[in-house]
Amino acid sequence: APAPASALTPATLAFGSVVLGSTATLTAQVRNAGTATLNVTSIALCSGSSAEFGWSPSAPLSIAPGQATTLTVSYLPTAAGTDSGCLAISSNDAASPVVNLGVGGIGVAQAVPAVVLSPASLDFGTVTVGGSASRTASIQNTGTGPLSVNGISLCSGSSPEFSWSPSAPLTVAAGQST
Repeated sequence: APAPASALTPATLAFGSVVLGSTATLTAQVRNAGTATLNVTSIALCSGSSAEFGWSPSAPLSIAPGQATTLTVSYLPTAAGTDSGCLAISSNDAASPVVNLGVGGIGVAQAVPAVVLSPASLDFGTVTVGGSASRTASIQNTGTGPLSVNGISLCSGSSPEFSWSPSAPLTVAAGQST
C-alpha cells in the first residue's frame, strides 16, 4: 500500500558561535521518501530545548512523494553559553510519526577591544638643547577583540619637540601590546 516516509537532510544543524543579539539561519530538507503524500501536522521544540531556536514555515505542510520542503531554522542567542535541543516534526508517517531535527549553537559576547597605556605618562627629565632622549610606552589591548589604532597625535598644547614610532594605523591583537 502507498505510504509516506519522512527523512531529514541533514539530521542536525550546528550553528557554531553566534554573537549575542545576532540571528543565524541554517536550512534542512524535510523529504518524503515514500509513495504517498507526507502530511506534516506539527513542528515544535522538543522538551528541554532552548527557546532561542525558531523555524519557518510552520505546519501543516504537505509534501508529495519524492519531493522535499526546505525548513529554515534560526538561532538568536540571548545569553552567552551553549544552547541545544531539537525540533520535533510530526507527520502521518506510520513508521516514524515523529522525526527530530537536532539543533545547537553557542551564544558569545561581541569581541571588544580595551586600550591601556603603560605607563600613562613619560618623564624625560632634563635634556640638553640639541640632544635627544627616548622613553618607551606600551599600547596594551586588554579586551577580547582586535584594537585598531587609527591615529596618534600630540594633545592640544603639547610641545612639538615630541615624536613617536611606530606611526598609525596599527592593530593590536587581544591580550597583546605594541
